[in-house]
Amino acid sequence: MRAVIAALAALWLVGCASILEYKTAAVQGDPKLLVEQVLMEQPRKFHPDYVNVTDLFVEYGGATYSKDPPTGIGHSVSRKDVKRMYYKSIAENRLFAKGRWFMVRSVNAQGTLIGEAWSDDKDKAVQYISALEELKRRAESE
Repeated sequence: MRAVIAALAALWLVGCASILEYKTAAVQGDPKLLVEQVLMEQPRKFHPDYVNVTDLFVEYGGATYSKDPPTGIGHSVSRKDVKRMYYKSIAENRLFAKGRWFMVRSVNAQGTLIGEAWSDDKDKAVQYISALEELKRRAESE
């Protein structure tokens, strides 16, 4: 039952997207810069407020949110809305086409979505996958 629900959820999330075949190539330049560029060039709906690319992970997300207590007395709480994707956790990168957009979904060994990026350029989406795979290779060699 759980597998059926997971499969239906995956279909619902992908919508009418179709899986594309791709061939990765050697990354020209710094793969960290390419990952940052693709994430920052996403459409407004998916555009993060900031991106931090390190040797072990890529971190991206929204702004810092603050919440003050209703009385105005006491401590305020703030948190950063962040998603962190460790390169070693990436088991597979999948490329989808949805309308005029290309979506890269990174999943772990269990098939759980751990990262997603959108691009209006197929070549740039494939370069993004190549950059992630290069960063994963480097992280695993450390």
